[in-house]
Amino acid sequence: MKTIITLMTDFGSEDGYAGALKGRILSINPEARLHDIGHEIPPFNIAHGAYALRTYFFEYPEKTVHIAVVDPGVGSNRDGLVIRCDGRWFVGPDNGLADLILYDRTYEAFKIRTKAVSPHLVSQTFHGRDIFAPVAAALSLGQFHRDWFEPFTYKPRQARIDLGTGRIPLLCADHFGNLIFNLHHSELVGKKILKLSYKNFSTTLICPYFSAVEQGQPLFLWNSAGFLELAVNQGSAADYFNPVESEVLLSTECDEV
Repeated sequence: MKTIITLMTDFGSEDGYAGALKGRILSINPEARLHDIGHEIPPFNIAHGAYALRTYFFEYPEKTVHIAVVDPGVGSNRDGLVIRCDGRWFVGPDNGLADLILYDRTYEAFKIRTKAVSPHLVSQTFHGRDIFAPVAAALSLGQFHRDWFEPFTYKPRQARIDLGTGRIPLLCADHFGNLIFNLHHSELVGKKILKLSYKNFSTTLICPYFSAVEQGQPLFLWNSAGFLELAVNQGSAADYFNPVESEVLLSTECDEV
């Protein structure tokens, strides 16, 4: 079956790890259509991987299988995870990597029974190849092996906005140096922003696009994935605000009816 399988990891492209992942998938489903999202997520940076996954997960058609592996806890007691959400599959570690695809969504979550998938596990340090690849390949063939999975209630791990204190945690800095925070615009429906503050920069304004301010000046905006972003027009917010702090302060009030 020519099902799409996407791959996003922190493996890099120098050492053959991404190739091993692809090879294991293709040895099970030679007709799988493998799409490299990228293998350059900063090593061990789960929050960055979670944000990246959110940007493309729903852009692919239904039945797509998304493998995402940023897994500093590989081989420990952390579980492997399969989630079915909006007709698409996530396969990867249960460490918060799937959090951001689940906003306002209905989904089913399953723990992976590692010994059922791979009774003779080759490596405790490469579950991407030995566990997640076979699971994704089977799903791409339309095979849901019930003895491989255990239903459970998924608990998000990424730090979320605290509307009581107004603290919004940083998710990551993207390729452009834009700072992305864990606040989705849908969470402020019915509220008016009074002020956003980050280090020595404060504003009451969410700009509609980057060039709404002069070149080299900072601004807040809702980015293409709907998350709060602090950018610098034609520059890098990560450089501008170096050292980068871990949160934005937000003050709001309810809109008048």
